[in-house]
Amino acid sequence: MDKGWRIFLHVLRLHLERFAGQPAARVQAMAMIEAPDGTAAVLKRALAPFTFDEDRLEATEDTTAPLAGTVTLRQDYVTAFTVDKPAPGTGFIAVEGRGPVLAASLWLAFYGPDATALADRDRPRWQAWLDGLGG
Repeated sequence: MDKGWRIFLHVLRLHLERFAGQPAARVQAMAMIEAPDGTAAVLKRALAPFTFDEDRLEATEDTTAPLAGTVTLRQDYVTAFTVDKPAPGTGFIAVEGRGPVLAASLWLAFYGPDATALADRDRPRWQAWLDGLGG
C-alpha cells in the first residue's frame, strides 16, 4: 500500500506543479494478466512498446496510441512520467500483484482544451494493448 500511495502522490505533485487549474481528462486502462513467468516478465512486455533514451520515453509500436514524455520516477514495477505528446500530461505504467495473475495498468491524464477528445480517442487503443499483454 505504501508503494502505491507513493506513486499517486508523486503524480499528484506533478499535476499541482505543472497543470493546476487546467481542464483534464483521464485514460485508465487495466488488465488482469496470467503471469507464470513472473512480474518482471510482465513489466518487460508492458514496457516493450516504449523506447527509452536516458529519461525520455516514446511509444514506438503501432499497437499503442502515440505517447512521449520524460520519466520522473522508476520504482519497483512502476514507471511514472510527464507527457508531452499527444498533449501535456502525466502518467504511469504499473504491474502489481503476486502469484499467477497480475494487474497491469496505464494511467494517463491529458491537460488543456483538447484533453477530453484525446483521452476518448486513445483510451480504446491503450486498453486493447493491455488486453494483449498476456503471455
